[in-house]
Amino acid sequence: MKHTVRFQPDNITVTVDKGENLLSAAAAAGVYIHAFCGGDGVCGKCKVRIDKGEVSSGKANLRQEDWNQGLRLACQTTVSSDLVVTVPDKTTAGGKALKRKPKTTRTISARSLETLTGRWNVDPPVTKLYLELDPPTLEDNISDMQRVMRGLRAVMPDSLEPSYDHPEL
Repeated sequence: MKHTVRFQPDNITVTVDKGENLLSAAAAAGVYIHAFCGGDGVCGKCKVRIDKGEVSSGKANLRQEDWNQGLRLACQTTVSSDLVVTVPDKTTAGGKALKRKPKTTRTISARSLETLTGRWNVDPPVTKLYLELDPPTLEDNISDMQRVMRGLRAVMPDSLEPSYDHPEL
């Protein structure tokens, strides 16, 4: 079943299959939405507001206040009906939406984000890794951060070196 998604404030419309996620729908419509994690739902940067219509989504990486205001993560929200979606300024390129002619309409079928981006490589600056770290012992008495860095080195390719630049870590 096909549904229409209208992205505000630019009034750009796209027709998508039921179950398509909003990040893919936005990409098909030419609406840029920040998704630093590549659509994995971990960065929380792709917030959009559902103004009209029904969607399916989870509450992960959203504050209750955001949820109550109708905000959802575009990458984790799927289309269930015709929608009107507002893309907040802070979710778009540098606070400014990429402009297109109003009332542009495109039709797509369910596709992955990789298919929509064509020859582009989706290489987000943030990736998620699962680590199982040994607990500290008297013989292996290093800081938690050193333990995490050692765990990262064990699972990352040799060509990459893990780093952090947050003094609070």
